Amino acid sequence: MDKMMLSRSETGRILGLSQSTIDRMIATGRIAIRRFGKRVLICRSEIERLTKPSTSNASQSDNGQDAAEQPGSKGLETGTE
Repeated sequence: MDKMMLSRSETGRILGLSQSTIDRMIATGRIAIRRFGKRVLICRSEIERLTKPSTSNASQSDNGQDAAEQPGSKGLETGTE
């Protein structure tokens, strides 16, 4: 049976990310956590949420920027050429 709660290092292994990246994601609120004393645990459902494609990211490119924010994109046209 799979564990329902995972440590930061277990989460990093599953997602293919370093523990420091997981810590940054926690600090910025991208990963929700549960604290049990000094332990920081992440629900498996939170990991599943992170690995599923999101429809809200449909307008973003692979590097996380909106098309209008990308250098050389049509969204940065200023009308002066």
